[in-house]
Amino acid sequence: MVKEMYEWKGKHVLIPGGAGFIGSMISKQLVNRGAEVCVYDDLSRGTIENLKPIMDRIGFFDEDLRLLRSAPSLFPKVDITIDCAARISGIWGLYKDQTVFLRDNIPILLNILENVETEHYVWFSSSCVYNFDGCPLPHREEDAKIIPKTGYDISKRFGEEIVRIYAEKKGFKYTIIRPFNVYGLGESEESPHVITDFWNRILEEKKNPTGRFWILGSGEQTRSFTYIKDFVDAVLFLIERGETGVFNVGTGEETRIIDLLRLMFNIAGLPFDKYTIEHREPFKEDVRKRCPDVSKIMRLGWKPKYSLEDGLREMWNEIRHKNL
Repeated sequence: MVKEMYEWKGKHVLIPGGAGFIGSMISKQLVNRGAEVCVYDDLSRGTIENLKPIMDRIGFFDEDLRLLRSAPSLFPKVDITIDCAARISGIWGLYKDQTVFLRDNIPILLNILENVETEHYVWFSSSCVYNFDGCPLPHREEDAKIIPKTGYDISKRFGEEIVRIYAEKKGFKYTIIRPFNVYGLGESEESPHVITDFWNRILEEKKNPTGRFWILGSGEQTRSFTYIKDFVDAVLFLIERGETGVFNVGTGEETRIIDLLRLMFNIAGLPFDKYTIEHREPFKEDVRKRCPDVSKIMRLGWKPKYSLEDGLREMWNEIRHKNL
C-alpha cells in the first residue's frame, strides 16, 4: 500500500492518446484528483465525446504525433507523461498489413520521447509481447525475451527498449505496463477486442434473434481479461508509488473464449445451449493461450476488485441502458 497519501493536485500530466478508451478514463480520474492534464490526440480513434465531462478543465491539442519533428516547445514541461498513443490492433488488426503498426507506432513513440520533458514516463506496452512459440505460462515479465510474431507485437516489444534507452539518455524514470485484454464501455468500434465485439453482436441478437453466433477458432483459446476500472486503478497505483520497470497488469485468471461467450450469453439472457456456434478460421498468428503472472504488482499491495463476471455485468448494464 502507499505509505503516504499521494498528492495529485498541482501535478502536471501529459497524456498523448488521452481521448481514447483508456487514455480518457485516466484523464478523467486525474482531473477529478486535481491534476493539471494536457491531452494530445489526433482523434483517429479517440473522440471528443470521451473527454466531454472534463473538456473545460484540460488542455487539448489535436495533433498527429507521427508527424512531429524536433519541437520541444510543443509539449509543456510536465511531472508525469502517461503515453497511451498508438495504433491498436484489436481482433481485426491481425488481418491488416502488419507494417502499418511499425510505420505508425515507432515514429509516435520516438517523437514523444525526443521532445518531452518529464520526470516520470509511463508507457503502455502489450500482452502481445509474449506472442511467440514456447512462451511459458503464466507469463512473467522476464519471459519476453524472444521477438514476437506480428508487426503490432514487435512495435510494442521494441518500444519497451526504446523507452529504456531514452530514460538512460534523458534521466527520467520509467514504468512500462503490459495490459492484459482491458475491456469496458467506450472502446473504439473501429478495432474492437473480443468482449466489445461479442457485446455488439449479442446486442443485435437481443433485437433480432437468429439462433446462430460465430467465433474465431475452436473457442479453446484462452485470455485473461481486465476491467477498465481495475486497470486505471493499477496504473495510478504504480505511479503513486513511484515504481519503475516492467509490470504485467491483469487478474491472473485464464478464461477460454467459449466460456467467456457462454457467460456473456447468460448475463444478457440469451439461451447459449440453443444457439448454433459457427467456428471460423482464426488468424494464423493468433496465440492459443495467454495469461499473466501478476505476482510482481500484487506483492506491492495492488489487486483487482472486479471478477470477470462483475465487470461484464456492469458493462452490459451500461450497454443495455444506452441501447435497449
